[in-house]
Amino acid sequence: MKKSLNQILKTFETFATSHAQVETFRTKPITENTANDLTYPLMWIDTQSMNASFQSGQVVISANVYFLDRVERDYSNLVSVMSSNLLKCDDFLTYYNDNECEFGFSLSYTGSATAVGYQFDDICAGYMVSVSVQVPMSRNESMIPGL
Repeated sequence: MKKSLNQILKTFETFATSHAQVETFRTKPITENTANDLTYPLMWIDTQSMNASFQSGQVVISANVYFLDRVERDYSNLVSVMSSNLLKCDDFLTYYNDNECEFGFSLSYTGSATAVGYQFDDICAGYMVSVSVQVPMSRNESMIPGL
């Protein structure tokens, strides 16, 4: 594999920390998030639901990417939160599809963003996009350690 899962997640983190409208990047289980350790808006990769498939000449890693922000208890900012998170989804997909040769992998997605909402210590809402990262893989036995 030309890129490891660690390297791919690092590029996602770099995107998140460079984006003016994303404050926090997380890869831990969503149930582990609390208002005490989050600053919204949040970009979160659900590593627990990731899967990988080995195909001819590539590894395909599928993951769900969430863009979430805090919603007031009276839901007065819900439309604003949903609108800004939809734009962040578009930024993410555009960034990786327009620059794929720079990263050493390509990213495809289902073509839809699913609205989501969660209640922890606070209420948050946004969108989830399912993506697949296709990583070229050289199937060369001599590259296997110890052989």
